[in-house]
Amino acid sequence: MNNQLIKQNQGGALVQFKRIDNIALNTLLPEQRKIIEAGLQPKIKAQPPVDVVLALNGLITGTFTRAGFKVPDSKTLALYADETYSELMLRYPGVTIPEVQEALKQGVYGEYGEFIGLNPRTFLQFVKAYLFAESRKEAMKQFEESRGKHVEEKKLSPEEKEQSNREFVNILYQDHKDGKLIFYFIPLFLFDFLESTGKLKLSLEEKKAIEERAAKFVEGQQEQPTKQPRTIGSRLKQFLQGNNNKQTIIMLSKQIAIVDLFEANIKANAETIFPI
Repeated sequence: MNNQLIKQNQGGALVQFKRIDNIALNTLLPEQRKIIEAGLQPKIKAQPPVDVVLALNGLITGTFTRAGFKVPDSKTLALYADETYSELMLRYPGVTIPEVQEALKQGVYGEYGEFIGLNPRTFLQFVKAYLFAESRKEAMKQFEESRGKHVEEKKLSPEEKEQSNREFVNILYQDHKDGKLIFYFIPLFLFDFLESTGKLKLSLEEKKAIEERAAKFVEGQQEQPTKQPRTIGSRLKQFLQGNNNKQTIIMLSKQIAIVDLFEANIKANAETIFPI
C-alpha cells in the first residue's frame, strides 16, 4: 500500500493511484491535476452497466437542475441515462464518470458554446468537447512527460520490479479477456517471470506439445501469400522469414504458453493472474 495513493471517486468507490502517478500529479497545475485525476478513475467499460447507468441518472438530474431546467420524470430520466450509456460505450468506452460529470458541468456553463435543450445528444456533445479540449490534451502531455521523466530516473528495487511485472501480466490478461491481445507481441521475459513465480508449471511433455503447435503456426504463416504489406499479419510473415526457425519456434512457444495460462484462468473465472 506504500506505493499507492488511495482516493475516493465521485461514486464513493476507493481508487488506487500508483505512487509514480501521484508524483507526476504533484507537478501539475491545479486545473491540470483535476483533469488527470478524473481520467485515472475506473473506465465505464470496466464497471457494471447498472452502476454506470445509476451514476448517469444522478448526473443528468443534476445537470437539469444546474441549467435551471425542469427535471424530467423518472421514466424519461431512465431513458436518457440508458441512451447516454449506450452511446458512451460505443464512442468513448474509456471515459470515466468524473469526466462525464465535469463535461456536463462545463457544457451547462457554456464552455462548449450555446445549446438548445438537454438530451442524450447534448450530453454526448459535451463529453466529446471535454475529451478533445486543448486544455485536456495539454494536461495529458504534461502528465506523461513528468511521469516518463520519473520512470527514467527511478531505479526499481527487486521487489518493485516484481510488482511491476505482476501488474503488467494483469494488464495483458485483461487485454486478452477483452479480445485485444495480439499474442506474438507478448514480451518473452514474462514467460520466465511466470515460471519463477509458479504461475506457469509445464512438464517436459507439455512444453514439447506447445513447441509442435508453434512449429505448425510458423509453417502456416510462411506459406500464406502477402497481399497487404502494411498489415500485422504480413509484417509477422516477414519477421518469420527473416529469422531462424528454431529461435522463432521457441519465442512463439513461450507466448502460446502464456496465452494458454490466460485461457485456463478465464475458464476458472479468475479476475486477475496476480492478486491486486
